Amino acid sequence: MGKRIELPEVVVGAAGDGERGAQWVAAAVAVGRPRRAVPTWLAIALPLLLSAVTGAAIGACQTVDACRPMSAHACLVAGKNALRDRPAYGVKLLVHACRRGESRACDRAAVELMAGQRVARDNTKAAELARLSCRLKSKDGCMLFGGLLIDGLGVERDVATGVQLVRAACLRSSAIGCNFLAQLYRLGRGVARDSKRAAALEAKACAMGYKPSCGTSADKAPARPASGG
Repeated sequence: MGKRIELPEVVVGAAGDGERGAQWVAAAVAVGRPRRAVPTWLAIALPLLLSAVTGAAIGACQTVDACRPMSAHACLVAGKNALRDRPAYGVKLLVHACRRGESRACDRAAVELMAGQRVARDNTKAAELARLSCRLKSKDGCMLFGGLLIDGLGVERDVATGVQLVRAACLRSSAIGCNFLAQLYRLGRGVARDSKRAAALEAKACAMGYKPSCGTSADKAPARPASGG
């Protein structure tokens, strides 16, 4: 196995329960893994992640070389638009945009490669792209990379770093990241079990418009939104 992964700059100095001897985390939610071995936390986050990029269709971009003169954002939109009919090509465009510094392209390509529904699953490549996205300061990229570290998908398991990345994403107002962190606290996976903190984090995610966090447990008492765990 490789050496410990260096923390991205965005979370250097962030305190996390994972640093205090947390156990390996296999998933963020108790219901287990859905079909096709997609982690549950990713399955829950997919609708929001897949709708995060909008823009008009970009035509006449038939090859990656043809996309090179375009802006990274234009390649992002072209790649997104190509996913329905030419998914492999769409992912190539997204990877190209990602490597030119468009973090949203990194996130979308990583999700497609993790889901393995329209292109062959490649968790190693997904981890590479998610890590780059996180280094580009994408809060959702940090959440994705944290989840991959926690699950040990495409990268050596490192729960302490993974929890810190998810926590950092929540602190930077990632609704998905707050929901993910809430489930870690609710289940005591990687952090000390704390249902009150979990409820507060879910309330925070709900307040940011993330519907899966709204009313997720009938027996939870109302809680004020948390600051990020």
